[in-house]
Amino acid sequence: MKVDEKTVAICMATYNGEDYLDEQIQSILNQDDSNWILYISDDSSIDNTRNIIRKYCKQKSDQIFLIDGPARHSATINFIELLKFVANTTTCSYFMFCDQDDVWIKNKISLSRLAMEKVTRKENLPVLVHSDLIVVDKNLKVLNESLMSMRSLNPYKKDLAHLLIQNNVTGCTMFFNRSLLELSLKVTKLSNIAMHDWWIALVAAAFGNIEYINTPTILYRQHANNVVGAKKVRSFHFVSTRLFMRRHIKATFNSAFEQARLLSNCYCSLLPTTSKTILIEFLKIPQKKKIKRIYLTIKHRFLKQGIIQILGELIFI
Repeated sequence: MKVDEKTVAICMATYNGEDYLDEQIQSILNQDDSNWILYISDDSSIDNTRNIIRKYCKQKSDQIFLIDGPARHSATINFIELLKFVANTTTCSYFMFCDQDDVWIKNKISLSRLAMEKVTRKENLPVLVHSDLIVVDKNLKVLNESLMSMRSLNPYKKDLAHLLIQNNVTGCTMFFNRSLLELSLKVTKLSNIAMHDWWIALVAAAFGNIEYINTPTILYRQHANNVVGAKKVRSFHFVSTRLFMRRHIKATFNSAFEQARLLSNCYCSLLPTTSKTILIEFLKIPQKKKIKRIYLTIKHRFLKQGIIQILGELIFI
């Protein structure tokens, strides 16, 4: 396959994904935009995952490639290391993440590319495009037509202040340009990244532009082994469970502050003044007493989305 600047590098991380991997790869092969290369980084799977991948590598030897992952059993590290490999070995201008267990809707790549090109025609910035998802069960039965609605997320809130405390960009819908890729890979300490998609969204918010496609591009499969998954945040079960997860919630806040500190340290000399100021104010919060933490959170709009999550944030911050 001829690789040009319009070719999309699809980055898939796998680990023991034999149950749904065939269906996912087939959905990529069925895309109405065929200008892509699929790089699959396998993290030492012990099931039939590698055999499935090798089958497709033989069928599409110019488009599908298997790479040995970092053997860390971490999706974030696997994806970031794969991005580094792809950045150094391809001339592709566009990049996508791909999970092993979803199904891509036929026009996912073409819709994402169109949204990207509309933005990059106007300005040469780091750009991230993402979309909504249809939530389905393991048999692809629809559970909810919109993940954004299910999780009470507003994807049009794309400013750095909101994204520092809560990510609303789902990695498996992301489509981003080389400018954003190269900036994101200036990261110095992978262990302080909460999630790879959250990190890239933060870099995009700090330096460039985030665009949302108000159309689902993925069937987002829910099953017993989801790493993150979709939770209905307005449910009684969600609220009651969170009330008894003080330690987990505190750890989540700590990881957000560690990630923000990493962002500040990695890009200190590069950050636009506005982004730098927002980070400085955000990183003051853990050093303050409770009332002052709440005051700074509200003043600078470091707020989660949805009334339930905001109330929980103000209780536990």
